[in-house]
Amino acid sequence: GAVVAVLAAVIQHQVLLTDLSYALIWHILLSIVAFSLFTIASVQAILVILQDRNLRKHQTRGLIRSLPPLQTMDALLFEILWLAMLLLTASFVVGLPAVESLSSQHLIHKVAFSLVGWIVFATLLFGRYRFGWRGPVASKWTLTGTGFLILAYFGTQFVLEYVLDRA
Repeated sequence: GAVVAVLAAVIQHQVLLTDLSYALIWHILLSIVAFSLFTIASVQAILVILQDRNLRKHQTRGLIRSLPPLQTMDALLFEILWLAMLLLTASFVVGLPAVESLSSQHLIHKVAFSLVGWIVFATLLFGRYRFGWRGPVASKWTLTGTGFLILAYFGTQFVLEYVLDRA
């Protein structure tokens, strides 16, 4: 899946893989896999919020009945988040040498939103470790962090293509 996505991105931008450094290819692959995991974590977070809300109302019908216990759902959320955070951090480390100029490469928005997303997830993981954050609190942090990562890609594309009128 990730390889197809990279190839689609490369073809869309009319760049050959031979024009990209190995570091940049790894950065792209790691970013796509990390983003995919954060997306899965967001779906998990929504399920945790729904499950918590329905359990508080003593409504255990339908989807809620078929889900694992809330504690298991929460543990799974954090397993996904730790792996995604590891891959996102590796993506930053591998991609950093490929950056020559943030402004000339039109990366300021992408880097800023990505770093804010990383900080949100780092805060969440620290909050889990130090304060025991879980359930709806952790889920809201997950959705916020994923929102910043979405802005990192789609917001950057929007700014470049529609605000700055650059293709």
